Amino acid sequence: MESDSSGPARTNPRRRLEGSARPGTGGESAHRLDAGPVYGTARRLERRVRARFPERHLAELADQLCDLVETIGRERDRSPAFVLIRNGCRVLIAVIVVAVTATVVVGAGAAFGEAHRLSAIDWPPLVESTINDIVFAGVAVFFLHALPERLERRGQVPGSGVALRSPS
Repeated sequence: MESDSSGPARTNPRRRLEGSARPGTGGESAHRLDAGPVYGTARRLERRVRARFPERHLAELADQLCDLVETIGRERDRSPAFVLIRNGCRVLIAVIVVAVTATVVVGAGAAFGEAHRLSAIDWPPLVESTINDIVFAGVAVFFLHALPERLERRGQVPGSGVALRSPS
């Protein structure tokens, strides 16, 4: 068996394809693959086939596969629904970050402005509410950052690319 020295050792490719079944598809699994690694693998395949069988046209098939992977990757990034959802989430993330930052700054200014009238027993609730605000904002930012990809993976974004199906 010929070894490929163009990159580090990889794990089993089938393991990367494991995923959850799409609801309502009768047990068929739908998988989302990133175009970059698939493109790299197809290019390595094309080079190896061309080196092994230079007189045959098998390498052209791998070249066509690379073109297909590029096209699918571009279509996903240009899908109007996906772009709208992704940009909407980015705007909401910015709003949350600005709102929480402003709340913490105003709250800290008010607390330190009244510091001479606050006793030691008044500070723990103020610190606790500040930490809660920051933690909940972080959870919201994480959720909004992951939302577009999760919706696409579940097939709930119309026109967002091609889902690969494997027979059950």
